Amino acid sequence: MARAPNALAIGEGYVEPANPLTRGTPTLADAWAFNADAMRDYIARQRALAEQHGLWNPATGMPTQKGWTDAAQQYAGTFEGGIQGKLSLQTVHPRTLRPLAKAPDYEAPGSHTFSIKGPDGQPVGTVDTTWNPETGNLHVEDFQSEQGKNSLGLGAIRQIRELLLSYYPQAQTLSGQRITGAVSADRASGSGPGRAATQTIRAEE
Repeated sequence: MARAPNALAIGEGYVEPANPLTRGTPTLADAWAFNADAMRDYIARQRALAEQHGLWNPATGMPTQKGWTDAAQQYAGTFEGGIQGKLSLQTVHPRTLRPLAKAPDYEAPGSHTFSIKGPDGQPVGTVDTTWNPETGNLHVEDFQSEQGKNSLGLGAIRQIRELLLSYYPQAQTLSGQRITGAVSADRASGSGPGRAATQTIRAEE
């Protein structure tokens, strides 16, 4: 009978020559020692592969120019990636996320939940807002994505910003919690990690 994968052993697809964690009752010290060796072997294999592709210079112990360029392109991709294509917003019930039977009065003070629709019209997340017409501030309370944190991408965030402002044309400022360039907050408490950020949309006339 085949053994089930050992949760204490690292490396997807990594074949252990003689794994002590699958015998007896291994301790945390056993797990640390084995995985430390396995990790060193893994890093060595990855560096050898990078060297073959011209991304790593073993003489300097640093990436080559090609390696730095490749890393920069991957890093930039994490910001400009995410959902591509035209998005749309639909006001929904904050708990059921079902479309509202009647559109709310966006000029009056209040909180609204929008379903973010992808290019195919399917929901990809939600955004919660609070509008204060007295101060002219539109506060983004929370972003939620169907695919998890940071999956929307900056391009989608920019689109959502413009779509939100189309619902609140009188907004003078846009505020939220700044987290790696996006606005977010904890849905339950109304506050979240990161620091508050306010952006001026248009000067008062």
